[in-house]
This record gives sequence, C-alpha cells and structure tokens, in this order.
Amino acid sequence: MSGIILTFCAFGLGALAVLALPPFSLPVLLPVAFGALYLLTVGESRMRAGLAGWAFGVGFFLFGLSWIAESFFVDAERFGWMAVPAVAGLAAGLALFPAAAMAAFAWSRTKGVSGALIFAVCWSVSEWLRGTMLTGVDSGRGQDRITRISVAAAS
Repeated sequence: MSGIILTFCAFGLGALAVLALPPFSLPVLLPVAFGALYLLTVGESRMRAGLAGWAFGVGFFLFGLSWIAESFFVDAERFGWMAVPAVAGLAAGLALFPAAAMAAFAWSRTKGVSGALIFAVCWSVSEWLRGTMLTGVDSGRGQDRITRISVAAAS
C-alpha cells in the first residue's frame, strides 16, 4: 500500500473512532477502527507505522476536539481567525503520541495475537503519557467532568 493511501486510511479510521464518543456514542466502532489500524501497521516500517499513527491521531483529535474552536467565536471579530489553526495545531501535536505508539509497535515486528497485545500495550502507554504526564488533554471526554464539577460547585 502506498504511503498516501496508508495515511488517508489511517486519518479516516481516526475520524471513525471519534464516533464512539458522545454525542454519537457508538462504541462498536472502536474495535473496527483499532483493528483496522493494527492491520494497516502490522509489518510496516517504523517510519510508515509512525506516519499512520500520526494520521490516525490527527483524524481523531481534529474531529474529537473541534468543540474547542467554539471558544474563539465568543469574540469572533478578534479571535475567530485563530480557531482553525489552533485546533489543527493541537491535533497535530497530540497526534505525536499515537505516532510514537505505532512506531514502537512496528519496532517489535510481532504479528498475530502477541502482536495485538503489543499493539494494545504501546497504545495504552502512549495514552497514559499523553493524558497524565505531558498534556492532560483527555480526548474530548472532559466536558462532562467539567459540567459535573460546575454543577457540584453550584449546589
């Protein structure tokens, strides 16, 4: 598979994975998206697998964090122009974590059930690093936590 097709497929799978989150809440799509990402990256070089992981992450974060753009339109005349570059830049930066996960997975050169387990471990470690140590961004699921905290504080 050519690099361009690999990249676009991975991007689409990342966008598909967003549909598992609210408000769509279609969690059956997660195994489809991650299973297809596994099949796309198994046997690939670290560079190509990392590129596929980055494209998956961009698709996931671009659509999953698009709600952040709304804050720029509070004063759209002054800040509206920043919405697209801010969300795109955030998505591209956060996508480095899935890229590292897929590059680490490709480095293992493992296939089959053990490869799937290594895939899951690499992904889990990169998610833990992204969510706790370096950014704290939780892939868009934090809105309901913020709402619950706000409601509890108001009570």
